Amino acid sequence: MMLSEYIPDFTYKVYDLGDYPDEMLMISGYMALDVVLYIFKHIFDNNFREILSNAVSMLTKINDRKIYLEFFEWLLRYTYHAG
Repeated sequence: MMLSEYIPDFTYKVYDLGDYPDEMLMISGYMALDVVLYIFKHIFDNNFREILSNAVSMLTKINDRKIYLEFFEWLLRYTYHAG
């Protein structure tokens, strides 16, 4: 018996979000996911302040305060570290 038989073989799919219009990224129906995809796509744009403002406005539509705060914290941390 070889140990390699029990090691998972993961494959990854990588998508270039730049190829998708914003409207297509925001159809999940789950606002937090829409914000994540939107920020991933635009993190290096020259007008990122406007993008960040839009993302925060989108997050305010989340009714669950806990989820809102978790994603707002994620947004700030990701923006700080990636930008």
